[in-house]
Amino acid sequence: MNLRSLSAGKKMTKAKRYDIVLLLEAINGFRKGEKGAAVEVYTTPYEAYDIEIVTDEGTTKGLVEAIRPEQIEVVPAIQYVS
Repeated sequence: MNLRSLSAGKKMTKAKRYDIVLLLEAINGFRKGEKGAAVEVYTTPYEAYDIEIVTDEGTTKGLVEAIRPEQIEVVPAIQYVS
C-alpha cells in the first residue's frame, strides 16, 4: 500500500503559520504523534514547513525543518461559543 492510496479519501489541510500540527511519522528523533507549531511556511521550490515541537506544557523540545505536508496533520482550532 502506498502513501497515495492511504490518503486518497482524506483531504489534507494546508498548515498556516502558527497552526498546531501533529507528526504523522517519526522525524529526526521526534516520535509520531508529537505536537508542534508551524513556525515557517515555504511554497518554493515546494511546500514545506519548519515545525517547533513542544511539550504539553508548552516547553520547546526542538525544531524540525523542511517537513512535507504529508508528514503532518493540522489540528483543528477550537472555537468557543458564548
